[in-house]
Amino acid sequence: MPRKAKSANSDSQSEAVEAALEKTAEVGAGGDIAAGTAGINEKIRQLIRHSKEQGYLTFDDINEALPESVENQEEIDNVLSILQNLEIEILEPDEVEDYKQRMEEAEEEETRSSQNDILDDPVRMYLKQMGQVPLLTREQEVEISKRIENAELKAQTALFEASAVGAYIATLGAKLLTREERFDRIVIDKKIESRDAYFKNLPKLVETTQKAEAGVAEAWQEYLKARTEADRKRILSKYRKRENLLRANFSKFYFKLKVYEEYLEQLQPALSEIENLNAQLERAKHPKTKKDAAIDTKAIQTRFKQLEAAQRIAPPSCWPWSRRR
Repeated sequence: MPRKAKSANSDSQSEAVEAALEKTAEVGAGGDIAAGTAGINEKIRQLIRHSKEQGYLTFDDINEALPESVENQEEIDNVLSILQNLEIEILEPDEVEDYKQRMEEAEEEETRSSQNDILDDPVRMYLKQMGQVPLLTREQEVEISKRIENAELKAQTALFEASAVGAYIATLGAKLLTREERFDRIVIDKKIESRDAYFKNLPKLVETTQKAEAGVAEAWQEYLKARTEADRKRILSKYRKRENLLRANFSKFYFKLKVYEEYLEQLQPALSEIENLNAQLERAKHPKTKKDAAIDTKAIQTRFKQLEAAQRIAPPSCWPWSRRR
């Protein structure tokens, strides 16, 4: 049986052998000995390059490469020793196909194992995916930051259009004063001058907001009770003015966006009901079944007016069903 070693391409080992071959070539004082040694060394270099190309050597490759002058078994053993030290696989010719198949199977198994390891480890899979995403430049980070800030401001402005949020904001402000609510949880720290200055102005801001909210609620009740169109128009104008004064206080609290997200979560049942009622009205408008045709639109519009009153949504409102009283 032939002597075998593991197949590998090691540049560092090759360099070491090349250095050893150079030293061997220098041993001879010249003449035929030096020339013969140099010839063998060159053949060994060719064998090393050949093994890197195909991944192995056969004994036939070695026999063909060595010059005919090499007949001494000791010299042949030295060549084999050098090749084995480089972990080059040396095969019999009839073992080549089996070796190639084993190498292919081992490579496929390694690939499958690597993929399974990544799938089994969410952290590794995440890091692998993140490594494929190019990092943002400084300019891109600034641009995205501005876009986020602008989007938050737009969302906040849209929410402030519903003045009914005033009672919620005033209540949170009062809880800050009594330490029932944490400052760092609800206030944007970077937008205020200092915490001391914020808390110094907060009592007056809360009081002003509460009074403004009470004035808006009072005007709204007057509007709901008005009987004539002239009274509704006059009271609605007063309501709008008070609403604007109330709304001017909201941004001065510097509350985080998540504070208003929590408020919207409280409104979710009413929002879901509005969505459902609107869907029923749409079905009644374009009935496809007897059940759709039997929908009581008057009852739905009555419920819409109740929701309008509860949320202080005055006409012209966002409801498609709303009519001027």
